[in-house]
Amino acid sequence: MRSGYENRRSNYLALLFPVVLLAAPAFAAEHTCKTPPAPTVPDGRTAEPRQLVTANNDVKVFIEASDQYQQCLNDWMGAEQVAASQAKKAMDPRIKTEHDRLGDENQKEKERVGGLYNAAVSAYRAAHPR
Repeated sequence: MRSGYENRRSNYLALLFPVVLLAAPAFAAEHTCKTPPAPTVPDGRTAEPRQLVTANNDVKVFIEASDQYQQCLNDWMGAEQVAASQAKKAMDPRIKTEHDRLGDENQKEKERVGGLYNAAVSAYRAAHPR
């Protein structure tokens, strides 16, 4: 027969185990890199030239901020690799998975925003031939 202490301990462990499992994936978000917000690109058919100039500047700022974000992700993974090496153990593979996922998402967003801007300029030129 189990003592009251053993029953409480078993109940505590039974409650703690799912919390530990749920918290485990959160480790990968423990970096300080901030995803830059994508700019709004105007409709080139109806945009004024100054709106396209502003959008161009916003897109350039976004691309630069995205490059810095991706470098931050690389620095984060590098630091994790060094820490694992110093601890004489392999880096958790989920870190690389998270690094790759975040970097790929941001790269796709850069390409999407650049494509939207180029399409807006093409639409403007088509709507306003010289």
